Amino acid sequence: GYYTLVVYTALDDEFECHICQSMNKEMVKLARAVNLTELDPPIFVVSIDYANNAEVFRELQFRHVPIAILVPPTNSTKKLPIPTFYKRLPQQFRLSSVGRLSAEDFANFIQRNTPVEDLSIPQSGPKVYRYVGLLLVTVIALYLSITGLVFGDITKFRDFKLPYLALVLVFYAWCAGAGMYNIIKSTPWHGGSERDP
Repeated sequence: GYYTLVVYTALDDEFECHICQSMNKEMVKLARAVNLTELDPPIFVVSIDYANNAEVFRELQFRHVPIAILVPPTNSTKKLPIPTFYKRLPQQFRLSSVGRLSAEDFANFIQRNTPVEDLSIPQSGPKVYRYVGLLLVTVIALYLSITGLVFGDITKFRDFKLPYLALVLVFYAWCAGAGMYNIIKSTPWHGGSERDP
């Protein structure tokens, strides 16, 4: 028999589920770790997104995502309706969180509920692109400082106010936008009614 980790998400930008997008990246890490490790019993990782499976979300009456479930192996050949199966699934096989979950959290969830003992997630190094902005600002600041010291008065750069205006407008748009709250609070996606999640 095998286990299946199923994660329900709403990745489309219109839902503004930043936690879903973050979790999806962690699921990719987990899936790679599962593929690189010979597990006994085998583990399969499946993602079900609202965009392509809205009917499943309606049947399960999900009010928010992400939700993860671990489907254990069974010898039964009887097919159950999805809502019945979900209701009968023991609580220990369900993982629902309003906070960010890492690939390590999923690995621990799997290890707690399966015979799998050694499922390690490879650690990746720091992303270079995260530091590109900081490096760029530092280089510009150094350039302005050196050219000001060597070629003339540094105060002449204060007269060029366009960069300051652009910075202020970008910062204001970020503060005023609803995206700021969702990013800071890691707001999960919340659906509408039972008929139209």
